[in-house]
Amino acid sequence: MKKGISLIGLSIIFGILLGWGEEAIPLLNLSEWSIIDISFAALLLSLFLVLLFISLSKNFIVGITATVLYAVSFLGIKLFLRFHTAYSLFSQDRIIFLGILLFFSVVSIVLLSVGRDYIARHAKEVSNVKRKARIDLAFPVIFFLFALLISSITVVLEGNAILELPSPLNFLIVVIILSSLLAIFSFNEISGFFIGFFSVFIYFLLSRLVNNGFDVQSIMVFEKVFFSVVLLYSAVFGLFTLLLGRSSRIFLFSILCKRAIQQEKTVVLSSPGEEEQHNAVETESPTPPVKEDEAESESSSAT
Repeated sequence: MKKGISLIGLSIIFGILLGWGEEAIPLLNLSEWSIIDISFAALLLSLFLVLLFISLSKNFIVGITATVLYAVSFLGIKLFLRFHTAYSLFSQDRIIFLGILLFFSVVSIVLLSVGRDYIARHAKEVSNVKRKARIDLAFPVIFFLFALLISSITVVLEGNAILELPSPLNFLIVVIILSSLLAIFSFNEISGFFIGFFSVFIYFLLSRLVNNGFDVQSIMVFEKVFFSVVLLYSAVFGLFTLLLGRSSRIFLFSILCKRAIQQEKTVVLSSPGEEEQHNAVETESPTPPVKEDEAESESSSAT
């Protein structure tokens, strides 16, 4: 209970800090670091922090409460300090921000609660079949490569104006959404981290190369701040997708354990014990016939 209250309190505190920072930091003079997109950085930090609170909560109600209170405090501080009015606060970008945050938070809460609940209720049985409930490594590798492909295709579509997205969306948000979904279906936290890290890094790197005519030397020499910011984005988003991959792995592990336990039970029920086998042999073996001479001798002795 104390841990849940602490996590809820932290979610409110960080919601207030990030909500205030998103509005206050652009007013500061950051010179070269003005390249940082504060709204995008706030989105990535919010996704990571909320998923971190959810993974530490180990409780469905605490996870939901922490997520909702984080969103409320994040928006409430903007109204309280009069950075926005109630009407201007819910812009299209803000709605997309809240939609991504709430959707992946709820998905993570459901996956973790279902998986942990089954593992906790069948702890002894799960420990016996843990070796049999292994997750295939094909999924993490396939979805990692697929994430790299999506990032590269997105840059090509954006640079050549082949595809136009609806006004609230942009290609970077599409990369964030698709990479998060791929991290869930990878069922592995390591693969989830690499999906998030390299999808964002490749998107920004290829976009800058396309804009600079693929002049790699000028980017490496004159744009070190750009690389630092991109690495920061990639690391934070990679930690978020790591937690998503961990949630899906726990959920899939509980399903595999359930199947392994059911298979063991069916094997035990189908194969009878030694006593039952011995009794079955005795009942099946016919009694030996009695010879006529032995029967006559027994009758004469009786008389």
